[in-house]
Amino acid sequence: TTIRRDERIASAAIASGQLFLVLFVGLLLTYAATAAAAPYRDAELHALDQWLGLDRKTYLAFVGSHPVLQQVLDAAYLSIQPQTVLVPFALIIAGQLQRLQSFVVAFGIALIITAVIASFIPAVSAYIHIDLGPQGYASLPPNFYTHVPTLEALRSGAMRAIPLNNLEGLITFPSFHTANGVLFAWAAWKIRYVRWLGLLLNILLIMSTPTAGAHYFVDVIAGAGVAVLSIAISGWLLRKSAEVAIPAMENHVSADLPARG
Repeated sequence: TTIRRDERIASAAIASGQLFLVLFVGLLLTYAATAAAAPYRDAELHALDQWLGLDRKTYLAFVGSHPVLQQVLDAAYLSIQPQTVLVPFALIIAGQLQRLQSFVVAFGIALIITAVIASFIPAVSAYIHIDLGPQGYASLPPNFYTHVPTLEALRSGAMRAIPLNNLEGLITFPSFHTANGVLFAWAAWKIRYVRWLGLLLNILLIMSTPTAGAHYFVDVIAGAGVAVLSIAISGWLLRKSAEVAIPAMENHVSADLPARG
């Protein structure tokens, strides 16, 4: 920005730094939301699924009867981490710097909205509440990984320090994986060579959230809503920012012009 001016490199570096900070602070917000310790709402979320006619057991049985589909969905679910790096990188290479800035702002807004909602509507997961039956977490083998110990430690106040080298996904409602999937597909749509691949991958990512992510179907619907709202707010904020910046630039230019008379 100063020594050897290059708008693309400068914008890419700034946006990358912003994305890292947004992701880091946003994850910490999810821990704060969990520590709020409002009553679990798994029963209500499951009831909403049933009211919508969306049966988890039927969906799991269908996916489980197609091993290849299950493997594809599992892989798509894990793509959230590489996509967080690759989508911004692809936007930089394609010169879509405005889209990159919109994505970073929308990503941050989605994290904030997710954390706020989760502080009022916490849940364990469909896997614990439905799949394991009445015993729930107690029926899991001793070495089986689950986020429940962290969840309960935060809610009880036993956890007072966050291990930064082992941050976990704690939010059930709304599904941030789904919000990410919508944001990734939206961001990549401007890149002609990857738009359809990005769309397909993120449809699969969203489809994987009830299975690999153990989410309720309403989590998925809410996550998609969060993403759409975040994109809209991001666009509005950037338009307002541009409206403020243009008059300021014009005033600066006019002040530098020599006076005539």
